[in-house]
Amino acid sequence: MAPDRPTGPFGQLRLYAVSPEGTLAGGVDTNPAHPDEGAYLPGWPAAVPMLLTDVLPSIGNGIATQAVAGDIDRDGELEVVAAAASGQLMAFDPDGTSPFLEWSGLPIGFNWLGAPGVGTNSADTAMTVVAFGGAALGDLDAVPGLDVAAPSTGLARALDTLLPNDQPGDNQLTGWSGLTGAQLRGLPRVTADLAFFVTPAIVDLDGDGSGEIVAGNGVQMLDAVGSGDPGDDAARIPTGWPKLTGGWTIGTPAMGDWDGDGTAEIAITRRDGPLLVWKTPTRSDAVGDWARYGGGPTNSGTPSSGQQPPPSPTGGLGDRSAVYRRTTPAARGVLDHLVRKVHLHAAWAPPRVLPRLSDRNDLGPPPPNAPWSTNFSARRLGTS
Repeated sequence: MAPDRPTGPFGQLRLYAVSPEGTLAGGVDTNPAHPDEGAYLPGWPAAVPMLLTDVLPSIGNGIATQAVAGDIDRDGELEVVAAAASGQLMAFDPDGTSPFLEWSGLPIGFNWLGAPGVGTNSADTAMTVVAFGGAALGDLDAVPGLDVAAPSTGLARALDTLLPNDQPGDNQLTGWSGLTGAQLRGLPRVTADLAFFVTPAIVDLDGDGSGEIVAGNGVQMLDAVGSGDPGDDAARIPTGWPKLTGGWTIGTPAMGDWDGDGTAEIAITRRDGPLLVWKTPTRSDAVGDWARYGGGPTNSGTPSSGQQPPPSPTGGLGDRSAVYRRTTPAARGVLDHLVRKVHLHAAWAPPRVLPRLSDRNDLGPPPPNAPWSTNFSARRLGTS
């Protein structure tokens, strides 16, 4: 993702889809501003609107988070969903056009102008823009299929970052129908603060079979909200939520069975380091569609649908015992201490890795669905 440098209060960025062959894909250059045009898939780069440029120094420009992909309109092909640091949430078909039709040659994104979901508790709904966060994909309503969630702000809150004095407005969590682009019942939901560099999780926190949007913010809260039900438009808030974090949280909550008891826990790290973990009643094989950063087991920006990575032949993230053996006795003591400390504090690393790091065998077998991390992977557009 590489933005063209916008000028003035409004801007337009570019989202690129690159051929697997890169510059070897061929083609003829027609625009000196975009050399090697043949490296891009047909119809790309796509324009991504930005409402407020340079809204904050250094971090207030460009596309702030990962673009995500899934079959949101149920047509058998992947759509790409992305937004600027402050702008309209957009979706693109494999050819770079909008699945929500076009207007005067411009792509139409998810509903963002004065049409909130029925039952919202936000009064700042003249405009809904994604603000410094990213999108997640998962099922949020009674209609089967992928919906979309992201941190957002209303118009007044967006202007408050630019204008003097106080423009009362709302920070929000918003969910949209992937099929129609409309905002879901009960949403947007007001939150305490902006969600800087936050991509929500979409998980089933209370085991009722319905997904909730889970995201932190800068004012010590981890919020959870689900779309309202037909006949009861108010957003669903799981019992016991939101959670007090005691600090600023960024990133994406992770959900999985960390202690091997068959039910899932959800965890988040604060910006200053502490790891916070809460138990849930949800079965470990039914956590939801976006249970970690990047959604699926490879962090590729596609939904997980509750899947966990297959076991690695080297025991998780690789054979680290060789690294351990090459360290000094003093360093091994530090590593053993860290291994025990991490394990006792809910083991944010997969437990199967810990014995290999220290050659210990008293930490027990790894849970079958322990969350772990792998590298990013590419995704070919046009396949689901």
